[in-house]
Amino acid sequence: MRLSRYNIFDGMVEIERMTMRDILNRALNEVSTMWGSVSGILGALTVNEWCLLITALITAFNFIKSWYIDMRKLKMLEEEHQLKLGRKNEVE
Repeated sequence: MRLSRYNIFDGMVEIERMTMRDILNRALNEVSTMWGSVSGILGALTVNEWCLLITALITAFNFIKSWYIDMRKLKMLEEEHQLKLGRKNEVE
């Protein structure tokens, strides 16, 4: 990287002259590649499509959560029923 000095209106201005290698090193580093990928992914869909996708994911996770809770309740009720049956058989 070389710095060139130019006089503009009696002031010193430093202008950085970059080689192609310097430009590629700045453009292809990890941070710029990551943010380029993020903006590309976010820009792939419109706002309405993102809202639809997020709503669908929330609905699916809510269904899975409700199913899991219902299965736990059913298992608990079956165990409670088996305990009641076991006590009735012991009494008789």
